[in-house]
Amino acid sequence: MVPLDWDKFRALPGSPRDNFELLCRGAVTHAYARYGRFIALAQQPGVEFHLYIDRPGCPLG
Repeated sequence: MVPLDWDKFRALPGSPRDNFELLCRGAVTHAYARYGRFIALAQQPGVEFHLYIDRPGCPLG
Protein backbone atom coordinates (compact mmCIF):
# COMPACT_ATOMS: atom_id res chain seq x y z
CA MET A 1 0.00 0.00 0.00
CA VAL A 2 1.20 3.49 -0.83
CA PRO A 3 1.60 5.67 2.28
CA LEU A 4 -0.68 8.69 2.58
CA ASP A 5 1.01 12.07 2.13
CA TRP A 6 -0.35 13.83 5.23
CA ASP A 7 0.95 17.24 4.07
CA LYS A 8 -1.27 17.03 0.98
CA PHE A 9 -4.11 15.75 3.13
CA ARG A 10 -3.85 18.72 5.52
CA ALA A 11 -3.80 21.10 2.52
CA LEU A 12 -7.23 19.92 1.31
CA PRO A 13 -10.09 22.40 1.61
CA GLY A 14 -12.45 21.81 4.51
CA SER A 15 -12.10 20.40 7.97
CA PRO A 16 -9.33 17.79 8.48
CA ARG A 17 -11.73 15.81 10.67
CA ASP A 18 -14.44 15.73 7.98
CA ASN A 19 -11.86 14.93 5.31
CA PHE A 20 -10.51 12.04 7.40
CA GLU A 21 -14.02 10.62 7.79
CA LEU A 22 -14.53 10.86 4.04
CA LEU A 23 -11.20 9.12 3.45
CA CYS A 24 -12.06 6.28 5.82
CA ARG A 25 -15.56 5.85 4.42
CA GLY A 26 -14.14 5.80 0.89
CA ALA A 27 -11.58 3.15 1.80
CA VAL A 28 -14.20 0.91 3.45
CA THR A 29 -16.62 1.40 0.58
CA HIS A 30 -13.93 0.55 -1.96
CA ALA A 31 -12.87 -2.58 -0.07
CA TYR A 32 -16.18 -4.04 1.11
CA ALA A 33 -19.26 -2.58 -0.63
CA ARG A 34 -19.15 -5.29 -3.30
CA TYR A 35 -20.04 -7.90 -0.65
CA GLY A 36 -23.47 -6.51 0.17
CA ARG A 37 -25.53 -3.43 0.96
CA PHE A 38 -23.37 -0.60 2.26
CA ILE A 39 -25.16 2.22 4.07
CA ALA A 40 -22.97 5.16 5.12
CA LEU A 41 -24.05 7.44 7.95
CA ALA A 42 -22.16 10.70 7.92
CA GLN A 43 -21.35 12.46 11.18
CA GLN A 44 -22.93 9.82 13.44
CA PRO A 45 -21.32 9.25 16.85
CA GLY A 46 -19.76 5.80 16.93
CA VAL A 47 -21.41 4.22 13.88
CA GLU A 48 -20.19 5.37 10.48
CA PHE A 49 -21.66 2.66 8.27
CA HIS A 50 -23.63 -0.55 8.14
CA LEU A 51 -22.64 -3.40 5.85
CA TYR A 52 -25.21 -6.11 5.27
CA ILE A 53 -23.10 -8.95 3.87
CA ASP A 54 -25.09 -11.05 1.43
CA ARG A 55 -22.36 -12.32 -0.90
CA PRO A 56 -19.80 -15.04 -0.18
CA GLY A 57 -16.11 -14.36 0.14
CA CYS A 58 -16.16 -11.30 2.37
CA PRO A 59 -13.01 -11.24 4.53
CA LEU A 60 -15.02 -9.71 7.37
CA GLY A 61 -16.99 -12.94 7.86
